[in-house]
Amino acid sequence: SEAGPWRNNYLTGAQELRQGVKPSRLSAQGPDMIRALSLEMIFDYIAVQLNHRKVDGTNIGVQMNFSDLNETYALELSNAVLNNTKGRKLAAPDVALTLSRPTFMKMVLGGVPLPKLIEAGEVKLEGNPKAFGAIFANLDRFAPLFNIVTP
Repeated sequence: SEAGPWRNNYLTGAQELRQGVKPSRLSAQGPDMIRALSLEMIFDYIAVQLNHRKVDGTNIGVQMNFSDLNETYALELSNAVLNNTKGRKLAAPDVALTLSRPTFMKMVLGGVPLPKLIEAGEVKLEGNPKAFGAIFANLDRFAPLFNIVTP
């Protein structure tokens, strides 16, 4: 193929057939990569990880208020899809969280549980915390290495 990306795909497929999938020491999924993303991109990434089979039939509205950025986001889970809208205020959210972006990063990257952040006074929560947990408890983690040609 004359196009560089197509040629790379063909060569990578041929290498996989000859040598198998080799583990890599490099990854683009590190914490620095996530920190560099905008909040919209992080919410989109969370939406991609959502296991749609586990949340099918669930309808949840989450209001996210970022105190340090003076920004608000509406997260809406319906039809097994998580959508986010910057600047939108939900009329009756199931849960509303007020927190800073670094606190959100602690939760997303550091795995610090929401109850610990509430106890520490870093998160103000109004409504049903289980609604927020229903989203984050149903995320799949993807392996960064995957087969291109072989099953």
